[in-house]
Amino acid sequence: MQTNRDLAAFLIVRDEETLLGGCLASIQPWVGEICVLDTGSRDATVHIARSFGAKVESFTWCEDFAAARNASLAMSSAPWALVIDADERLVEQTAPALAPAIAAPDKLAYYVTREDLRPQGPPDCLAIARLFRNRDDIRFRRPVHEGIMDDLVALNAGALEDSGVRLAHLGYLPEVLRKQDKHARNLRILAQRLRDAPDDLYNAYKFAVTLPASAREQRRAAFGVAHALALALTEPERSELPFLPRLFTAHAASLAAEGALSEALAVADQGIAQVSPTAELLYRRGELARCVGDHEAALVWLERARLDRDSSLVRADRPHEVAVQSWAAILALAAEGHGRLDVPPAEVAADVRVGCALVRLALVQGQLGKAMARFAPLLNTQFATDEVRLLAGEFAWRQRDFATAESMWRLTSAETYCGHTARAWLALLAVVRGGAPAPVDRPRDVSVAALVILLARLAGTAPHVDPAMRPDALARADARWRAELTHAGRADVAATSASRP
Repeated sequence: MQTNRDLAAFLIVRDEETLLGGCLASIQPWVGEICVLDTGSRDATVHIARSFGAKVESFTWCEDFAAARNASLAMSSAPWALVIDADERLVEQTAPALAPAIAAPDKLAYYVTREDLRPQGPPDCLAIARLFRNRDDIRFRRPVHEGIMDDLVALNAGALEDSGVRLAHLGYLPEVLRKQDKHARNLRILAQRLRDAPDDLYNAYKFAVTLPASAREQRRAAFGVAHALALALTEPERSELPFLPRLFTAHAASLAAEGALSEALAVADQGIAQVSPTAELLYRRGELARCVGDHEAALVWLERARLDRDSSLVRADRPHEVAVQSWAAILALAAEGHGRLDVPPAEVAADVRVGCALVRLALVQGQLGKAMARFAPLLNTQFATDEVRLLAGEFAWRQRDFATAESMWRLTSAETYCGHTARAWLALLAVVRGGAPAPVDRPRDVSVAALVILLARLAGTAPHVDPAMRPDALARADARWRAELTHAGRADVAATSASRP
């Protein structure tokens, strides 16, 4: 263990008594100085910081994280800075990488890898510029989601190297999230920044992704602003902004959640053409192809996302999440009779989304015992998740226990993909019971679109279905829904729906 006397650690804190000690304990043996800037704590935060020998100063909070970060950097003359938050821990096995990194004479900054710990499965990873020379011309910009990349670009720093240093991030664990209320604060700061600096592309992007899904029109407009700013960039400018693939990915996902699949496909294709595609963007393109029924294209894109996420051509900020999403989509295609069937890795199969996809596949293959054996542990441990509740409803439906099916589907969250699918099942259930189905908002995939068309035929109305939907896939999905009606004892309705144009 070697203390790096040319390196200081910098934190900005407020009321972090439950987390700060663990953070400081992880960095104390490896840095020459710890600088803590307190923005108004009312608990034991300051006392804990001083107990670790940290230099502590106060800062009047002004709704500007960059200002606070930069004030903390001024607390030390150490030539190198490691920026860390109270809910992060320096991973001890990677700490020795600090010394050779800061010894390089020609480097201005490095990426460190933040491991976002989750309640289940391995962490997701994000590369962030947190190890850099503590110079006046390398400072944080933007009042929230602050970073130093603007200054590094101005200094022609080029592509940053990975330092090998990793930070374990506890901030996304449920017990930590419950104690924080960052969302409303961040949204307020982002909105003000958008008014003050409407051409700030990164801020526009973060504002769009921070808006709640329920603010549909505002979210669509915000993504439109960010998208337009991105398209106005030159190719060299685009190459300097590593977040651009995430903008196109998030924009496409937001449109897909509205059922605007044609627009979502256009955005995803534009992103792939404009920037070096990440695995997340490739996954999104594949998932969109699956949703419109273009199964061959879906398999191509999803396999690229799954297999190439660590290649030199495809970067993955969140490799585990991309693997989970890709496998869930690939298994969904297999359940529809498309693609070859592989076995997902154990760490991926442990995720509830992949687990539910494996259960559905077993059901489609007629392997009821295997499906139940896989589903029982999920039902016992993951009942609170939408994926499990949706699937529990499908199990009850197959047993013609419609009351239980209804209760399960009504428990799913309205804004999620599972909730959208559950509403489709509830609409079918209403028909089975002889009532009028509640309308299903713009379908997000071929399966729900086919049901919307079926219900419209029964009602004699004209449905709204995105033109990107493949007619052959719609026909297959229509046959499956009519089979479900027959299973539920309404063969008469199934026959009527098939006979109407």
